[in-house]
Amino acid sequence: MAYGRSKTANILFAVEFDRRHRDRGVRAAAVHPGAIKTELARYTDPSRLQTIVDQAHARGETQPGVDPKAVATLIVASLEGALMMSRIQRSDEALQRVQAHLNRYLEDEVAAS
Repeated sequence: MAYGRSKTANILFAVEFDRRHRDRGVRAAAVHPGAIKTELARYTDPSRLQTIVDQAHARGETQPGVDPKAVATLIVASLEGALMMSRIQRSDEALQRVQAHLNRYLEDEVAAS
């Protein structure tokens, strides 16, 4: 379910971004995530983040019921969106906001107390 939600969020983000910026000549489109090589994937072993989350889960560092694949997907999708926005805006503000959001999410929703 989390994967589907993250893909829906990506589509909605692209639609809204396109609506807001098309008058300036900046367009956005949602594409199939498995067919695109992003900067993030180029420099990261695709299974590395999944392994890190799986290991934390196995050590009891995550709350019961946390889906490691959903966490990994959320992190990657959030960072890819922030990376795109930081390039368009020529600012690291989006990356800073996503970092703060992910830190809160990981502390509040994922990490075992």
